[in-house]
Amino acid sequence: MSPGATAVTAGRGELSRAGVLMVALGFIRAFLPLMSTTIFLILATGCFAQSGIWNAITR
Repeated sequence: MSPGATAVTAGRGELSRAGVLMVALGFIRAFLPLMSTTIFLILATGCFAQSGIWNAITR
C-alpha cells in the first residue's frame, strides 16, 4: 500500500468523525435556542459526502 493511500484513509476517517460531531451538535441545538440546526446538518452532509462513507455502506 502506498503512503498516499494511507493519508486518504486518515482523511476519510477525520471527515466521518466531523460529520458525526456535526449531527450531534445539530440534535443538541434542536433543543437549545442558541443557534440553528440547519447549518450543522448541512455541514454534516458535506463531511459525509466528501468522506465517501455512503459509498462503502451502499455497496
